[in-house]
Amino acid sequence: MSVYALSLDVFDTHAGTVHSTQPLKVESIPAPWAYTISFEVPLSSIDAPLPLLVGADVVVEHGSVGICVVAGDLTTMLGRVPPPATSGRHRLELLVEQAAESARLVFRNHTSGDRPCVFTVQSISVGPAPPGGLLPPSRLDEVTEGAPRRIDITKLRKAIESGGSESHDDRTMVELNGIDIVSVDDIHRRLGVTKALKYPAKSRRKSLLDWKMEVDDSPILRYLYRMLRPRRHLEFGTWEGTGACYCLEESQATVWTLNLAEGESIDGAAAYTEAPEGVPAGASPIRTEQGRDFYQTDAGVFIGHRYREAGFGHRVCQVYCDSRQWDTSAYPSDFFDTVLIDGGHTEDVVVSDSTKAFAVTRPGGVIMWHDFCPDPAVFAHAPSVAGVIAGLTKNWTDFAPKLQDVFWVQPSFLLLGIRGE
Repeated sequence: MSVYALSLDVFDTHAGTVHSTQPLKVESIPAPWAYTISFEVPLSSIDAPLPLLVGADVVVEHGSVGICVVAGDLTTMLGRVPPPATSGRHRLELLVEQAAESARLVFRNHTSGDRPCVFTVQSISVGPAPPGGLLPPSRLDEVTEGAPRRIDITKLRKAIESGGSESHDDRTMVELNGIDIVSVDDIHRRLGVTKALKYPAKSRRKSLLDWKMEVDDSPILRYLYRMLRPRRHLEFGTWEGTGACYCLEESQATVWTLNLAEGESIDGAAAYTEAPEGVPAGASPIRTEQGRDFYQTDAGVFIGHRYREAGFGHRVCQVYCDSRQWDTSAYPSDFFDTVLIDGGHTEDVVVSDSTKAFAVTRPGGVIMWHDFCPDPAVFAHAPSVAGVIAGLTKNWTDFAPKLQDVFWVQPSFLLLGIRGE
């Protein structure tokens, strides 16, 4: 089929201001993720099989703008969300991978903090997907060496810094121990247990760009808790308590978990907001758009509501604080059997959480870092991964001696380390 051009004259305004229509210049409201304008994508009238390629040419004047294609409920995503565009001229593209009775291309504010974005839409097109879709090929070979392949820390550190302003003279780079790559099918051998993990075939076929903890990493985490049988487990980052439930359901552990009582913020605005189907009692929305209530899902009564609703509250010690201020002096150095580091994903928080995890985990205990994915093809799409890898690689000379074993589970967003003596 030929490329189908959408008319820029027909659109819906959601939460923004249209400054002009020739050209179509729009300003969002100063709220993260706020829908600004949307266009109908006539999937039923396009004579081509899925996936379809939707492309938008934009010029961003201020802030950062992103696109997504959603169903008629304005919530269900029909394709992967591409990285947002900042100042300048950009071509934003995504694949529509799911069918729906109606679909809309939405432009939304991705600007951090309480600031709007201003952009001009120049053209929108829908056409057949290119061969192989939009998935960038894996670039894992760029940061590995040897046979069997291992992650080279120096190469990984350079890869994570290559997009920033910071650089390092090769002469100052130290020789660092590498990280093994262990197949999800071989975790049991590495941990010395007999029962292998039956990992879902659907996740095996999925791109790491589409990875979700609650879908793709959860089978691995559940397996680890089931096999390791921790008595005391520590988590940096509670959020709604989904991760804590994995441990509570698969073991008899008591769980200590840390979270900011007020949740995370970016430039003074809530970092995580959504309009969930299930809302815990006592929750208050922070805003209402299009008749839908939006909540900060990592603050207040949302924190840990899933483990409470599951009846596990009596086995959880919920700590409300900035993990960087958490005092570990009351905990013996061998107190925790397992630790999951999945709180703040900035470099300084990752370093602090890792340092504290080493201080309270017993020899032979397992420390798990979530959002660790060494494939450089993922970095631009996952800022959380960039923060985790930067924090670990820049401090690897301090961290590595504290581990008797360390490996990345492939495929996953999990790095596993065994605490040394």
